[in-house]
Amino acid sequence: LNLVIRTCVSKLPQDDIVNIHNVYFQQQSHSSLTSFIDMISTFKVQLFRHVVYTYSPMYSDILSQWRHNQIELIQAQAQGSELKMTETIQNFYQNEARAVLIIQFDSVQDGKHVQFAKYLIDKYGSDSLEKHTIFLVHVSRCLPEDINTAWKISFLSKEWNQITIDQLGGPKIDLSNLLSKSTTELLTEDLNLEMDLILKELFSECILEKESQGIEK
Repeated sequence: LNLVIRTCVSKLPQDDIVNIHNVYFQQQSHSSLTSFIDMISTFKVQLFRHVVYTYSPMYSDILSQWRHNQIELIQAQAQGSELKMTETIQNFYQNEARAVLIIQFDSVQDGKHVQFAKYLIDKYGSDSLEKHTIFLVHVSRCLPEDINTAWKISFLSKEWNQITIDQLGGPKIDLSNLLSKSTTELLTEDLNLEMDLILKELFSECILEKESQGIEK
């Protein structure tokens, strides 16, 4: 998202900037986790394995967004062992009632398990053309310099679709609308109220992230 916003002050031709904004804001279903799940569940897609990177904390009330009852949600850290993870993934592909499996990973705490889970999905889901698997990787906005980067999946893995959803619940304001405003318009009262919402949301995320890491406010 940051890169898309920075195109406004880049040296790219205006037509290219407009095209990038149109693709990012209009043609892709990644404004929220709900819109993304709706897209992969409703339309025929070529890929059935997905990685969603997000800045939302692990304990976000994401279940309230879903209108689906065929989704199985698990947390990698709750599996306890490789054997338990293997059994969970095998059971998902054998259970006809479940259409989507979401596995949550914290990039710092259990990101090292992403590659093993990917191996299991590639192994047991290779013949599945109906079930979707989503790795929901929760990334901190301030990652430690020595963090293990095993949670990153190579873009050379063509069978995996990778996207970023900044906030799982979706933005509270229309970002594309902000980009179309002039500096003068951005300083008006109404837009200041919208900017206030952004700052409050970012502040709330920081508080939740610190609490999850055991850091005092």
